[in-house]
Amino acid sequence: MPKVKDALNGFSAAEVHSISGLSMPMIDYLKRHGFLQPAYCCADNPRGRVRYYSYRDLLVARMLQCFRDTGVQLTRLKSTAQRLSNDGFWADGDSPADGLNWVVSDGSSVGFRNREQLNEHLLGSGQQAFAFVLNVDELLRDIRSRIPREKQALFSMAVRELQFAAPSRAKVA
Repeated sequence: MPKVKDALNGFSAAEVHSISGLSMPMIDYLKRHGFLQPAYCCADNPRGRVRYYSYRDLLVARMLQCFRDTGVQLTRLKSTAQRLSNDGFWADGDSPADGLNWVVSDGSSVGFRNREQLNEHLLGSGQQAFAFVLNVDELLRDIRSRIPREKQALFSMAVRELQFAAPSRAKVA
């Protein structure tokens, strides 16, 4: 079994499980089917190598779990998960581009809305309703509260070079 190094800005599948609530088999399924690709993993990553997920990957995992809990079919979430994983979605590395603050679903489709679009849909003249609304900022706050303190200092939605903690040296008596 490969040894998991202590990454300061990366998370093993076990850490993704504990932070997102997704089961280990579901994390593997999502990776195989392109919903949740580890940011720190080569496409030709041989079996037995540790995959590390970024903070952005944690957001995707948490969002997928929230929508799964509400009954939205997984197949409807793939394009949304891929968009959240895209560098272009994060304007300054930490906030969504174009003020996209909400991930919404009517149970059959999933999309992004900024505050004005959400208000227009909820208060507009039509009978538009969303079965599920996720606030991206709240999801990020929830994720930050679940990660260890030593990893919070490097929190960024930009995928930066993977950093590892210095190995601890055992004291010799």
